[in-house]
Amino acid sequence: MQTYELMSYHVHSSIIYSDGKVESNPSTPNNKSILVCPVCNKAFWNEDAVHEEFDYEKDEKLPNAMDVYDLPFAFEDDFSAKLVDYYFDLLNNGFASSNNNEIFLRIEIWHLLNNKIRYKPKTIFSNIKKYGFKQAVKTIENSRKAKLDFNSKIKQFDGNLKQLISIFIPEFDEEKLMLAEMHRELGQFKMAYTLLKEIDKSKNPLAHRQILNAVKKEKKEVFIIKQK
Repeated sequence: MQTYELMSYHVHSSIIYSDGKVESNPSTPNNKSILVCPVCNKAFWNEDAVHEEFDYEKDEKLPNAMDVYDLPFAFEDDFSAKLVDYYFDLLNNGFASSNNNEIFLRIEIWHLLNNKIRYKPKTIFSNIKKYGFKQAVKTIENSRKAKLDFNSKIKQFDGNLKQLISIFIPEFDEEKLMLAEMHRELGQFKMAYTLLKEIDKSKNPLAHRQILNAVKKEKKEVFIIKQK
């Protein structure tokens, strides 16, 4: 079995969210931390795989290792929900063999669950102007359904974040900022405020200021970090 990774690419623009997720244009390659065997569909950590130099004559016909975006449910409408369940199954089956592995999985789950409310529609008037009345109404309705879906999974969301907080030990200000964001999204505003006051805000002033403002207003939802 073989795998390869694209080593460099040019990013024209990116959107940064308060939970640390970054979306780039063009989109960045899929994360290859978890690979999947193309024969048995068993997951394994890339870091645990044996890395050898590629011998074209010998290895040309070896099957390529898959990632989670190649799983059978990857093209289904509820892919994100099924991927969350897949990651929880990995955790429950002891797949996270280290603290860092568990942190990786729980951050992935955090981001996936947040995707339901991450993409907020613009006002109905701006949507009507851009897409027309029917599409604007549909966009608003889809957003409402996504919010309801997120609320239905709030216990799962909170439980994952609490467990993530219990094992996440920040060393740098960027990591402390992420920890403060975890507390904010749990509604633990006093703890988030305390952590934010301990951070050197000069390292990431835009994110620090906007997360602090959200804490003061007792807002819990993920949001875009405005770059101006």
